[in-house]
Amino acid sequence: MPSPKTVARIPMLHTRWSSFSRDGRMFIVGDHEGRAQIFDGHTFKPRGRLLVGHAGTITNADFSPDGRTLVSDGRPTTVET
Repeated sequence: MPSPKTVARIPMLHTRWSSFSRDGRMFIVGDHEGRAQIFDGHTFKPRGRLLVGHAGTITNADFSPDGRTLVSDGRPTTVET
């Protein structure tokens, strides 16, 4: 098995999770401070502004099948779209 290779450094502290869109064109990274950032899946550069809104830790997020909607959940129990 090949050893892991760093392809990009994501400028977020305490990254909790990441999720790719189905087509691989975007991915999102979230942290325990309720922040998330969408990145380009090819260049690894941020797309748009930093997303904030959760009062606490974001525990998961996923793109809709068409990649146009993002849903996240966190603690305390919330759902953001």
